[in-house]
Amino acid sequence: RTANDTVTRSNVPAGKGRKEASARTAAPRRTNRGLDFRPAIIGLLIEGDAPAPVCAPLQLFQDPSFEATDPATFTNPYWNSDDSLSGSSFCDASCDDGATFVARTGDWFVWFGGWNVANTSSLSQSVTLDAGHPRTLNWWMVNQIDGDPSASLTLSIDGTVVQTVSPVGDGVIWEAQSFAIPAQYLDGGMHEIRFDWSASSPAGEIGGAMVDDMTLDCDDPLI
Repeated sequence: RTANDTVTRSNVPAGKGRKEASARTAAPRRTNRGLDFRPAIIGLLIEGDAPAPVCAPLQLFQDPSFEATDPATFTNPYWNSDDSLSGSSFCDASCDDGATFVARTGDWFVWFGGWNVANTSSLSQSVTLDAGHPRTLNWWMVNQIDGDPSASLTLSIDGTVVQTVSPVGDGVIWEAQSFAIPAQYLDGGMHEIRFDWSASSPAGEIGGAMVDDMTLDCDDPLI
């Protein structure tokens, strides 16, 4: 969609020479060789050792693929989102004026930027980060940030920027991204996880980043 008659949105930055994004549609058996470990296990139980702490739930975000987004209002009950031009950073196949981009999974994704004029947008959700367990923020992204040298995508926790996302990426395919949540936030309290985009597009440059399948996991990062 367009913000006005002269503002257009594109997923291929002007002048970059990129190919178009693809259509929106992205053991051997183990044995212990007969050894019997039961006495050792019994011994541990007798000694009264406590089981190792379990990280649960395995994933903290609600609606990680943005599929609860309302197609009439482009709002989501679990995520806060805005865009200075369109009103929302949530997108489906109708967003791209070239009809060349779709979500990685499902119907919905988040599109930061993509405009040929100055723009800002954001995405956030507040979650309780359990104490004593590492957490990794994982997401998938098509990185076209470098289409506009003025563009910036930052990740913050409780208003403090903890990462500026690299502008270097393939620009066409979905790529896995990961960020380990700093230990000071793993305290059992509620914290806001937030992405902020800004671009000034001084000469009509187009930068952007498409994001989907964002999770806050116990397990190892995607990359």
